[in-house]
Amino acid sequence: MARTGCRRRTVPLLVLVLVLAGFLWNFHRVARLFFPVAYGATITTYAAENNLDPRLVAALIKIESGFRPGASSPKGALGLMQVMPDTGRWAAAQLGLTGFTPDSLYDPATNIRIGCWYLAQLQRMFGGRPVLVLIAYNAGDHKARDWFPGPAAGQGDTALITRIPYQETRLFVQKVLLAYTFYQRLYDRNLQPK
Repeated sequence: MARTGCRRRTVPLLVLVLVLAGFLWNFHRVARLFFPVAYGATITTYAAENNLDPRLVAALIKIESGFRPGASSPKGALGLMQVMPDTGRWAAAQLGLTGFTPDSLYDPATNIRIGCWYLAQLQRMFGGRPVLVLIAYNAGDHKARDWFPGPAAGQGDTALITRIPYQETRLFVQKVLLAYTFYQRLYDRNLQPK
């Protein structure tokens, strides 16, 4: 009787070990199911134009919209990179895009172009610090400056994240940075699988 019980436990354990080994063997392939890339050529084009890491842009899109171009938020942000219409209007004017309407933000190329340009503006404003850039992207540059003025912004990233007063912004920054880590491990700078 003891032998039968031993076999009953061994078979499921063996199956579990084989499944786990298969997962680890194909980790990148499985992980890319959870961290996909869509609009890769458009992302790499506008990221390069704005001196951004396309993997950060892909991570931001993954968290903001899940790569759904028709996404909209309760606060009114639209498209892949969840750009607010007023920000889109301002960016379109700066970029010389004519005929801009808020519905233009549902077009993937327009949304990524405007979103990358805006992200680059924030990078310049906040010295390229990803945490501050993401705080500003989510909560607004005025909030980021209010929360972390001058020398306080010199703190380490972990300290900055824990001090973000809005839970929504704190979670957003954490999610994008985690996704960015995965995109860096899974894709090269041209968003091609490693």
